[in-house]
Amino acid sequence: MSGRLGWLRLGAVVLALWLAGRSLRADGPLPGPTGDPRVAGQVTQPAGSPELLKGMAYGPFREGESPELGIYPTLAEVQQDMPLLGLVANGIRTYGCQNLETVVTATLEIGLPLALGAWLSGDPEADRAEIECAVGAAQASPSVTSLVIGSESILRGQLTPAQVCGYLQEVRDRTGLPVTTGEPWHVWDDFPDLAACADFLLIHIHPYWECQTIENAAAFVQEKYGVVSTLYPGRRVVIGETGWPTEGTGRESHCGPMPAPTPEQQVSFASQFLSWAEQERIEFYFFDAFDEPWKCESGRPEVECHWGIYDTGRAPKPARTLFVAHRVLLPLALRGHAASGKQPVE
Repeated sequence: MSGRLGWLRLGAVVLALWLAGRSLRADGPLPGPTGDPRVAGQVTQPAGSPELLKGMAYGPFREGESPELGIYPTLAEVQQDMPLLGLVANGIRTYGCQNLETVVTATLEIGLPLALGAWLSGDPEADRAEIECAVGAAQASPSVTSLVIGSESILRGQLTPAQVCGYLQEVRDRTGLPVTTGEPWHVWDDFPDLAACADFLLIHIHPYWECQTIENAAAFVQEKYGVVSTLYPGRRVVIGETGWPTEGTGRESHCGPMPAPTPEQQVSFASQFLSWAEQERIEFYFFDAFDEPWKCESGRPEVECHWGIYDTGRAPKPARTLFVAHRVLLPLALRGHAASGKQPVE
């Protein structure tokens, strides 16, 4: 076996053996970065680890559950998600804290680093409750390695950059952890003061919503990442959201007629994105881990609930295989070559 084709064939065989022999039950330990089982309660990739962040955005809501209805996942349900997340990511980010403390508990049990989100809406009382929840969770759990205070609250016009910066400073002072907020790439471009008050830039780049074809989607992400990283040289820039849906409509009203998304398109986008991210050492949280039915309710576009690499029943979509390979097989191959002193055959 020689050349790139040989490596691909070997990877396919190893991947098949891995998936055939691995139990996806929530009670099994996950392999850590060195191949050793993760010890419950031990976070194996703390902030500052040299391992490249290959994360997933995580919303835990299943069929019949919704934050708008006050129906939240149980601890058992969140625990069941952890092995599935551990197969495809070495960290996760979330979007809200209250009534989702189960996520903090479950990530601590398996040692999965958590960028804990606090949802900001511009309602001072609700925002204060989210801040207190996030600070308390971060102070209590070593699984929380950073905090994401707000997600697109500036884009929605609910808060100003100065208000978000005030929250970031408070949370940083109270937890001692890195803090940031999640906003589209152009918001970071427009507000240098926001970048100045964040410990790292968490940028959202969604080619689907910016009227890109699937053929140009990955190149669009690369371009916009380059815009932000060039504007802020020397700063840590993490892609906080990027992805491609697998079905539904939603962008036609502002983009005009566009082909409907498919699982095959998600595979195409993920393949190109992951290859670029590995080659250029780009840190990211892919959007999204699981389909969430509640996002299609209340008049929202039907495409909103079809971004996961798992469906709402936790069955994997075709793109999931790419993330398993990227998360598990590629690091093993690179470690093997480093140990042997050999270089991969091109």
